[in-house]
Amino acid sequence: MEDELLEGFASRYYLHGRVFYNDAEFLDVLEEPFPPQLGIGGGPEKTLQYSFEETKTWASLVGIAGLSLFAGGYLPAASEERLEILKILLPVYNRGARPLDLFKRDLPRVWDLRVDKNFDSWHVVGLFNWDYEKEQEVKIDFEKCGLEKSLGCLLFDFWEKRFLGEGMGSFSRKLAPRHCTIISIHTKANRPQLLSTTRHITQGGIEIVDMKWDNRTNTLSGISIGPKETSHSLFIHVPTKYRLKKTLGVEV
Repeated sequence: MEDELLEGFASRYYLHGRVFYNDAEFLDVLEEPFPPQLGIGGGPEKTLQYSFEETKTWASLVGIAGLSLFAGGYLPAASEERLEILKILLPVYNRGARPLDLFKRDLPRVWDLRVDKNFDSWHVVGLFNWDYEKEQEVKIDFEKCGLEKSLGCLLFDFWEKRFLGEGMGSFSRKLAPRHCTIISIHTKANRPQLLSTTRHITQGGIEIVDMKWDNRTNTLSGISIGPKETSHSLFIHVPTKYRLKKTLGVEV
């Protein structure tokens, strides 16, 4: 079912938000879909089991593609870990990712979302392995995102909360069956700069209201928002020629 949905909205991605809104049906993050399916005689039928990684993979695509999001299932039965998947998708971003390999395969594996803010712009790239059995190496060429080959880029893995270092030209990763990776790609600024957050899959597209760098005082400042009584982390790259002197309003 997921493959049919993916093929459908991938081929119509350019109409999303212009003519209609692509709908991925409801997103159920439970390990067992709810309600149970009834089998012969009215008894419960054996249901599918969705691993955490498979759930995360499908949710990641829904998130960066900017699809209509309807949370299905019995949410009180979901673990905190699985509820967190839903939280990082909300609210839905107002732009959808492009499938960069749409004309190469029915189920695109490389999706690029450009995030534009008044203080910066960056790319959130999803690499997906839709195969049920085989490991696959998936590659993104930065030029296809509109980035120059000669520019150094800083890469951050959203789900692993890990800085991947500086890349130039391309990035690839081997993915297990039905797995994905979501990375942010920022043009290197040679000064402290925000790379990612744990609040939203756009890694700043929703929650970062403003971010400024003051060359005179060597100060990075900004405004980050979130639901009441919650907190989230920001990941900032600091070049070696800088060192942290003090912070205000944050914990390091």
